[in-house]
Amino acid sequence: LGFNLLRTSPTPDKIAECKDNDLWTWHSFNLDFSNNREKLEESIRSSVEAVKDAENLLIWESVDEPAWTDKEPAKPRNLPEPLTEGYQFLKSLDDHPVYLNHAPRNTVQTLRKYNSAADILCVDIYPILPMNLGEMYAIIPPAQPGYPPRHGDMPDNSPACVGDYVDKMREVADPGQAVFVVLQGFAWEALNPEEKRDPEKVLYPTYEQLRFMAWQAIVHGVNGLTFWGLSYNDNAEYYEGLSKVLHEIRDLTPAIVADPLDFRFEKDYAERGSTISKGIETRMVDTGDTITLFAVNASVDPATIQFSALPIPQREKVEVLGEDRTINSLSGSFGDNFEGLGVHIYRWKSE
Repeated sequence: LGFNLLRTSPTPDKIAECKDNDLWTWHSFNLDFSNNREKLEESIRSSVEAVKDAENLLIWESVDEPAWTDKEPAKPRNLPEPLTEGYQFLKSLDDHPVYLNHAPRNTVQTLRKYNSAADILCVDIYPILPMNLGEMYAIIPPAQPGYPPRHGDMPDNSPACVGDYVDKMREVADPGQAVFVVLQGFAWEALNPEEKRDPEKVLYPTYEQLRFMAWQAIVHGVNGLTFWGLSYNDNAEYYEGLSKVLHEIRDLTPAIVADPLDFRFEKDYAERGSTISKGIETRMVDTGDTITLFAVNASVDPATIQFSALPIPQREKVEVLGEDRTINSLSGSFGDNFEGLGVHIYRWKSE
């Protein structure tokens, strides 16, 4: 499919199987030391000793969504202090980074209280759902008649909310803390038992939506992407699209991990009858011999844009990666069209 990291049980045989398939691994622990501390320490120590020296062990994971409880969203599921105690115990055994995922809820101030319990902060956001989705775990019911149900709590509930949550988590994180995002690997309705499932409500993210969400997260500076829910997903079309997205990302890894250029350039939009709010979001990097410009349209409406004052050599053609086309540039300027939630990745030779 294109993954390079898989969550698995902390046993040597499972981790060896992952290594044989060129996969990093991670394992989760209950690091909430508010109860049963001795039993938890014994269990954690046993698992860590069994696999900590594996070459393909990448990270450990703490509890999931500790600051939030379904139906009682202001009530923390786990308090930060006992989680920090569990984190410190785990780090005393092994120094692999510890990953902590948050729900797309809670204030920045609340989430910061958990920073001492992790090295990597994460948020999950699964915005693709039908308008008539029934009551489900983690779904906020319609706030007013005619409003949609939603997973996140920000005003934008389109796929473009992914960037908002990445920005929020980067605000939460301490200096040096990496930020990951968990993207949607399932259809909400398909989480229901088959006998209670309404086939007309089963809605998987499309290839275009998956590609947009992944690249928007990258444009906003995320350090890692994971996907949840694949064990509930047997949709072949979804997997085909996901595989294309993952392979595209892996092929462009050198540019993705490069530091963004601190270079000001201009964006001018043609009138197409829609408000430009978030607009075309960009990230530009220099990998030595080439410059890559990642661009995502954070609107569901199409847009036409003119980029100018870019560091493009005179008469250099701009390649649009994955689209079998080039664009002529003039004096560091070129234009292009974007579909709603469209993604273009541009590359040209550096000066």
